[in-house]
Amino acid sequence: MLLPMYVYFHPSMNPGIVNLEAMAMKKPVAVGARGVVGFREQVLSSGPDKNGVHVNGTDPIDIVWGIKETLRNPEKARNWGENGRERVLEYFTWRKVADETVRSTNHYSEEIRYPNARVVSKTRIYDKGATLKHPQDALLFNRYIRKLA
Repeated sequence: MLLPMYVYFHPSMNPGIVNLEAMAMKKPVAVGARGVVGFREQVLSSGPDKNGVHVNGTDPIDIVWGIKETLRNPEKARNWGENGRERVLEYFTWRKVADETVRSTNHYSEEIRYPNARVVSKTRIYDKGATLKHPQDALLFNRYIRKLA
């Protein structure tokens, strides 16, 4: 679906992974970003690694500007697409996300307490009350809780 596109446009300021998929396919992106919300972490709108533009997703004039800016110069847009792919490979692969999750978990606590959970193996968690002593146990517990929600 993304392959025949010249640019990926997402004016919403609610980040997701579709723009990362577009970046991985070397598409320049125009995304919603205003203040401190939006795609600011994923899409660089200035500098040598620029891979797209930020627009105010609630302002029609800014939205049109973002699309025109991206389509105005095909060579520049192609360069943004290349930069986007490099950014995805450097920061946003699933391996990178997993490594960062483990690193963050290790950083915040070696022992995480959950009042109604007990880890009996690396893949089984029971609702009895216990202490999760290893980061991977905490990750498994969080995965288990998400399945219940």
